Parts: sequence; structure tokens; C-alpha cells
Amino acid sequence: LAMDAGASNAGAVELIEIDRAASYANKLEQKEKLERELVELRKTVDENPTSRRARLELAKFLFHQNEFAQAKEMALSVLEIDDSNANAFCLLGRIYGFGEPQNIELSESYFCKALNADASYAKAHYFYAYLLRSRLHRYQDAEQHYKSAMELRPDDVTSYNDCAIMLVRQNRTNEAKELYEKVLQLQPDHAIAHFNLANLLRKDLRDYKSAEHHFLASIHNRPKFTAALNNYATMLHHQLRRYTEAEQYYLKALQIDSKYSRAHFNYANLCREHLKKYEFAQEHYLRAIMYDAKNPNFYNNYGLLLQYALRKYTRAKLQYEIALKLDDQHALGHCNYGTILMQMVDKKYNRHYNEELDQFEPDSDDDEEQRVDNVEDETQVILSRDAYHDFVLNGGYHRKEQSAPATVNNPTDQNDDEDDDKKQKASNDLSTTESELDTQRLTVYAKQYQCKKDEFFSKSEWHFQKSIALNNSLVMAYNNYGCLL
Repeated sequence: LAMDAGASNAGAVELIEIDRAASYANKLEQKEKLERELVELRKTVDENPTSRRARLELAKFLFHQNEFAQAKEMALSVLEIDDSNANAFCLLGRIYGFGEPQNIELSESYFCKALNADASYAKAHYFYAYLLRSRLHRYQDAEQHYKSAMELRPDDVTSYNDCAIMLVRQNRTNEAKELYEKVLQLQPDHAIAHFNLANLLRKDLRDYKSAEHHFLASIHNRPKFTAALNNYATMLHHQLRRYTEAEQYYLKALQIDSKYSRAHFNYANLCREHLKKYEFAQEHYLRAIMYDAKNPNFYNNYGLLLQYALRKYTRAKLQYEIALKLDDQHALGHCNYGTILMQMVDKKYNRHYNEELDQFEPDSDDDEEQRVDNVEDETQVILSRDAYHDFVLNGGYHRKEQSAPATVNNPTDQNDDEDDDKKQKASNDLSTTESELDTQRLTVYAKQYQCKKDEFFSKSEWHFQKSIALNNSLVMAYNNYGCLL
């Protein structure tokens, strides 16, 4: 992967190889350490067959190594010795709630047994709260157990941090902020609390100066925290408009994790929108797609690059079609697809459309299209290869469920933060309109048209209407639909 600053010279390559060798050595050393620890734990159990503690330590170790069946067997063996052991009940709750295979009902029953056996068991309150929050979405119950854990272990920052995450999702911003600050009072170098507080300050309170302080504190305390690097770069990019610094932090994240799809995507957006490094943008969009081929935003924004910067209309159209196959409820996707259909049969935009012959002339540049390790060939086989036209007619989308002449607005795109991947949702009061539109879609796509312009304009109109039905505050959809009319 070509980075900006000298990554291709021999010295840089040598450093990369040294880093990879060191990483492999560290992983090997860690593996050998874990193997020795497992031997010692099994030996302790063999030497002390009635020791509940020895069996619990081995069960916890196996759980953390994802050996869930063995962990469950060992935890159950503790209950054969002590049928009211709260630690064993709690561990079984974790195994069934967070291991594989999951059984949420059984998990909850074990957490209840743990708390019935010992109501002062703080960890049982914490893990039960986590189950209630993350699996059952019973936030009021979860909050009560988080509070119990905090009261029982007031110096344990984990409950404060997790409860704050839940409060953020309930739009209880000030309460969440207080809990994050409590974590940092107890543990000033807590990288995750700095990160979470920075995200809250940036998104909910728009206090960018304070957010920057906490992003940098998070990165200082955990230099390889790629999510912090990515989200700080996103703030530098979108809120502070310090593009050179944003580039540096995106690249730091990618140097640590070359498969970090969101960082590839966000860096590609920066290259496309502000740095005008279109080759880099294309490379990183393709990398993002390679590592997460099911994210419609990646195809949508890659389409924008192809459409507006590289003028590759046919290829841009294909990206939008893939995005809509993945998410038919994507208002921006329908808007962008309506726009590309409109532009493709307008000579002002697409020089390869021959109106007299009503056909698209081949783009010679397409034969020289840049590819990155055959990324497109590898990712697009994941999706059906039938044309979008056939996809629609086959009902595939059901599975996803003024003084001056008007000009088409600039592209609409998506940006991805690590902890906030937002999707467009249909408004409830427009469900009838959407249902009618879905019926009209089949008519529009099944019709035999006399010329491509009529076909593309008719389909464009439908997609603009669909976009507005999905998000009736999307100004660009109205503007570009007006241009079509």
C-alpha cells in the first residue's frame, strides 16, 4: 500500500520488514507464555482436585482464550463441589451471554443465581448490567445494576465507563460526561475514557478544543489506539479543517492496522474532498471495500470519486448500484444514483454519450483503470452479478430491507467514525408513499423505452422521489430533482 512519505524507498521497506518480524516474535512469545500458563493451571487443578479456586482460575483462563466449551465444563465442575458458588454462576452467565454459542435466557438466569447467592458481588452486577444493556436493551434495569456495582466497588472505573456509554445512547449527555470525568478522576491515564469523552465533546457538545485535549490524551496513553487516531483525524478533517494533520493521523492508524477499513475510507474522503489526491483516494476506497465489502457507504463515496473527479460515469453508476443492493433504504444512495443517471445522458457532463446514436461510446481510459491487487474482482463476486435492472425486477431490494440556470449540487457522501456508523431511516409517516413508490419502481424498470435518455430520466426521477421519501430533509435530493425536471 503506497503511503505518502517515502514508503517506497529501501530504508522504509526494511523498517517495515523489521517491524513485522518483531511483531511475529512478540506474538510467538505471547503464545508460548499462554501455553505455559495453561499447563500450570491444569497442574494446579490436578494437584488440588477439590479446590474451587483452582477450577475457577482455569475456567476463566479458558473463557478468555475463547475455549467456551471447556470453560463451561470447568465452571460446572465447581458447582458439583459447591452448588451455590456465585463466582461459578457469574462465569456461566458470561459464557452463555458473551461466548459461543449464545443463550441469552440461560445467561440471565445464571447472573440472577449469582446475585441470589451473593447480592454484594459487584462483578456479577456489572456483567449482568452489560448483558441487559448490550443484548436485551433493558436500559433501566441495566442502570440499576451499574449503580449497584459502583456502590459496591466505587474505585472500579469499568462500571462508570460502561454506564456512560449507555447514557450517551439515551441522549443523557451531561450525566454521561460526569461519569467519564469520574473515571478520569480515579484513573487519569484511562485511554478509553479519554476517547469516549472526546467523542461526546465533539459530537454532542461541539466543544472541539476540549475534545482535542482528550483525543491527544487517549493517544498519548495508548499510542497504537487506532480508533482514537481515526476519530481525532476525522475531527481535524471535518470540524477543525486542519487537513495536513488529519492526513498524518489517518496514516498513523493505517500504519498500525493496514486492514482498518474505516480509516482507509476516511482518508480516501480527505484525499478526494480536500487534498485532491485522486489516485490515493481511489486506492484507499478500494482498500476499504476489500476489508469490508458489505458497507454501502464505501461504494457510495467511491462512486462520487469516479463521477466527479475522474469522470468515469459507467464505473460510478456500478458503485451506486452495489451500494443500493446492500442498503435499499439509503436516501443518499438513491439521490446519488438519480444524479448519475441524469448526468450520463447529458452531453454537458458525459462526453461519452452520443445523443444522435443514443448510445454510450467506450471510454478508452477504462482499459487503464487502476486496480489494487484485483480488489474489485475479489469483492464484487460477493454480490450478485446480475444487472441492477434485473435485481430490481427480481425483487432483490425486498431482501434488504432560478435567475441563473440550475446546477447539480456537489456530491453527497458519508463519513465514518469508529463508534458511530449512522444510517438513513425511513420516516414512519411516509411509509404509504414508500409502498406506492416500490410499486412504481417495477413499472419504471419493466417499461420498454424508445431511447436511453427517456429510460435514464425516468429512472432518475423515481430514485429522487425515493430519496425524498426516505429523508424529506435531504436538500440535495430536492435540488437535483429540480434540475431533472
